[in-house]
Amino acid sequence: WQTVIDYAQTLSEPWFTRGRFTEMRLGMKWGCEAATTVSDDTALALCLHQRGRACIEQGDYGEAEQYLTYSLNLCGMTDNLFGIARTKFDLARIAIEQSKYPLAEELLASAEQIQTRLNEYGELGQILYQQAWMHHLKAEYKESEEVARHALQIQEKSGDKLGRIRTLRQLAESISVHGNHSAALSYCENALELCDTVQDQIELALVLYTLSQICRRIEAYERAHQYAQQGLNLLHQMGNRKSQAHLLLQVGLIAEAQQNYQGALDASQQSLVLFRSLDDEWGMVYSLEQAGIALKNLERQQEMKQVWLEALLLAEKLKHPYVGLLCQHMGASDNKTQ
Repeated sequence: WQTVIDYAQTLSEPWFTRGRFTEMRLGMKWGCEAATTVSDDTALALCLHQRGRACIEQGDYGEAEQYLTYSLNLCGMTDNLFGIARTKFDLARIAIEQSKYPLAEELLASAEQIQTRLNEYGELGQILYQQAWMHHLKAEYKESEEVARHALQIQEKSGDKLGRIRTLRQLAESISVHGNHSAALSYCENALELCDTVQDQIELALVLYTLSQICRRIEAYERAHQYAQQGLNLLHQMGNRKSQAHLLLQVGLIAEAQQNYQGALDASQQSLVLFRSLDDEWGMVYSLEQAGIALKNLERQQEMKQVWLEALLLAEKLKHPYVGLLCQHMGASDNKTQ
């Protein structure tokens, strides 16, 4: 049993880095069984945590939350402060993916407090990155950039290469929104070099996603499509549905820019299917809004109104930043009908 535990713990990061989440989930299941058999609560908490991380990457948030909550309880029983903080961090990731931002903020604040007491600067950098990402999702780009730069400073000092990839990518996305595409591309190039160093397939796929966004904004559509397809292939192999859904939105925007409206509709509908499978209503708003634009360009007015109405109702419930935009869409379509 101890050999099984040792293998599970040794292979956890290689599995995660290479995107072998299905293998990781099976290996951690065996690790949990072994730890339970020998009554090793410390090993069980760690295997449960890693099992939960793999579930997050494949979009199985309910299962991930179950394992992480169990791990958190075990860490509390053994006074494992580091384990408590890391588990709260990953529970916050689930909350962010499900657009439960107040809960995510609470969990991250608690994790930050613990890691500050423990002087775990590398972990603090990861927490700051996650906070920056949350600002970005809420379209708070200035705040996102400020927090991300702080995270990058900490990660550079602590030698956290993987963390730097994530933060460089985040900074690239934030500044590209404001039109600083040259600097954004430079950040992505730095991130790609680090990806080669650490051999992390997840981050490589996400950097390709960011590059696709930037190339679309500078109207380099062929390059944008190539980056998007490379990223989709990697994400499909890993079973990462969440990032596939977002990258399909990019494919749709590229198609729309090239006036391939049927292609834009197909991509947005594929994205919507994935978001629905994840119960991600926040992401569904983006897919529905994009599908409505494609339907408008295809002159399918009735279907356009239906998807925009569904998007607006969701956006109002979630206090999504697209509420105003969708109201404009609906108002414009009503005026045209009149």
